[in-house]
Amino acid sequence: MKTIVGANVKALIAARSESFEAACKATGMKPTQLKRVIAGKHAVTMTTIERIAAAYELHAYQLLVPGLDARNPQVLRQLSASEQKLYTALEDALEAAKKGGTQ
Repeated sequence: MKTIVGANVKALIAARSESFEAACKATGMKPTQLKRVIAGKHAVTMTTIERIAAAYELHAYQLLVPGLDARNPQVLRQLSASEQKLYTALEDALEAAKKGGTQ
């Protein structure tokens, strides 16, 4: 988990073309602590994750997603009934195509 968080923080800083000093100020972290987080050498707590997430206007869980797209962070949400119906239809069509049939 700590390497994922570190990589995501590094990506967020780069995506904003932000200086390391500005990242420290935004997160309220000391430079040594933030360097260790980015390097994946700091066992991050939920408090630290929440602090970093808040600084970048994210939810804490987003920092735990491997390969976070820093310019367009992934969002998890409940599907509406119509979205679920479409998703199911797409899955069924894919399965049918794999079997060589159509629906």
